[in-house]
Amino acid sequence: MSNNKINLVNNDSIVKNKIVNHYNNLLPDDSLALHFGFYERGVRTLSDAELNMNNYIGRLLDLDTLGTTDSKILDAGCGVGGTSIYLAKKYRNIKFVGITLVPRQVDLANKFALEKGVSTNTEFILGDYCETGLPDNSFSHVFAIESACYSTDKKRFIQEVARVLKSNGKFVILDGFVRGKKSNYFVQVAYRYYCDGWAVSDFIVIDEFLSHLKDVGFDDVKVRDITNNILLFMLIGWFRGLAYFLFATPSKKRKKKKSSNKNPFTYFIIKVFSPILILLSHKLRYIAITSVKKPK
Repeated sequence: MSNNKINLVNNDSIVKNKIVNHYNNLLPDDSLALHFGFYERGVRTLSDAELNMNNYIGRLLDLDTLGTTDSKILDAGCGVGGTSIYLAKKYRNIKFVGITLVPRQVDLANKFALEKGVSTNTEFILGDYCETGLPDNSFSHVFAIESACYSTDKKRFIQEVARVLKSNGKFVILDGFVRGKKSNYFVQVAYRYYCDGWAVSDFIVIDEFLSHLKDVGFDDVKVRDITNNILLFMLIGWFRGLAYFLFATPSKKRKKKKSSNKNPFTYFIIKVFSPILILLSHKLRYIAITSVKKPK
């Protein structure tokens, strides 16, 4: 094996360990969501917005029209299974399979599925979504919510999705995407803090990702910038971060530092300062992309 290949393998292992360590310390609330909330007319609370993001994904996947008993959906980077569990309860005739790198998340997802009464039409497995080991052409649709950003090789991820996806199957992705425009020094620093805070090596460059989709064989690509729909959710997080930084007791801050390995100042930069600066600069946008695997 060449030195370049060894370095790539080592880097991939380092990134995976970083992701596992990060998510071992991250637990969901009652909504089981580890993703942003989607606000639209009629959605008022934080929890409602988190659950409504699941509904939005269901709409993008056209689950109301899927309907066949042999339909299977892959949740690539499923976390604790929140979205798949929610949709599995709503669409009992569809099988949802989730894959994650984090062993603890697999255990929690199976536990939550049992508690929610959907263990018969859900399955959660440990693995890498870039190398799933799942059969070719075995899934009706695939979705990835805030997980593709963790891949060190975005094209390889898309190729694996194409392999397991049936012809005319949909690939839906919701994530943070970087615009190609240059930004100033302060935005770059804020961006790096934000990436480090979420254990992300780098967010996805939108133009590169769209080019990869076309190269791999996806068609009917639609891009929706839904940043405004998650903005209120981010602002609530901003105010919570600011309140924590200003008013949390020293003992509580020490406890937070012990559990997250971040000091209060770093927490302030990650949770309060960096997302606002990044959004104002338009460097990072929250985008939903749908595409269809072309028949061969």
